[in-house]
Order: sequence, then structure tokens, then C-alpha cells
Amino acid sequence: MVAQILLFFDISTGEIFIILLVLFLVFGPQKMPEMARKIGKVINRMKQATSDLTREFNEGATEVTDTLDKEAKEIRDEVYETKKEFDKENKKFENELSIKTDINNRGAKKRASTNEERENTEVRDKEKFQDNDSSTNQ
Repeated sequence: MVAQILLFFDISTGEIFIILLVLFLVFGPQKMPEMARKIGKVINRMKQATSDLTREFNEGATEVTDTLDKEAKEIRDEVYETKKEFDKENKKFENELSIKTDINNRGAKKRASTNEERENTEVRDKEKFQDNDSSTNQ
């Protein structure tokens, strides 16, 4: 832990010895244990503050991700419902189109058969007329 803090301040081993020597000269050997305790308390407080900040950040991030997940689920549900409605309407349209196509095809067949009957009738009438015409000419 001390190594991490020292890396944070970018202090090398030689610099640590120089700092300890200066502290020893300034405060003397009697105050050194007391200074070490104070430094330890400060390091513990920094460690606790860091863990508190990390915990709060993680809790906040969890709330945000939960909210985003909830919103994404709602959007997916709405898209799914919209797709279901679209598919339902599309199926109705296809059925209506199929029915209209069948009706149009039947009508076209009727018209074709009616036209065919007319043509057949016209041919028969022409043949009758020609038969009558040829029998009257004889």
C-alpha cells in the first residue's frame, strides 16, 4: 500500500531515505514513533476515502446502467409490439389483395368466356347466314 502511494507521488527509495533522515534530524528519535502513527492514520484515511469514492462511483454507475437497461427493454418491447401490429395489418392487406385479385381473375375469366361465347355465337350466326344464303341461291 505504501508503495502504491509512493508511486503516486513518484518517490524513489533513495528519496525516501533522505526524507526519513531529515525527519529524524528535525524531530529527533523521541517523536519518530508518534510521526509514524500520524502518517499511518493519514494513509488509512486516504485509503478509506478512496474506497468510499470507488463505492459511490460504482453505485452511481449501477443506477445508470439499470436505468439504461430498463429504457432499452421498454424500447425493445415497443418495437416488438409495433412489429406485431404491422405484421397483423400486413396480413390483412395481403388477404384483401388476394381476395381482390381472385375477384379480378374471376371477372377476367368471365369476360374472356363471355367474349369467347360472343365470338362463337358470331361464327355460328355467320355460318347460319352463309348456309341460308347459299340455300336461297340454289
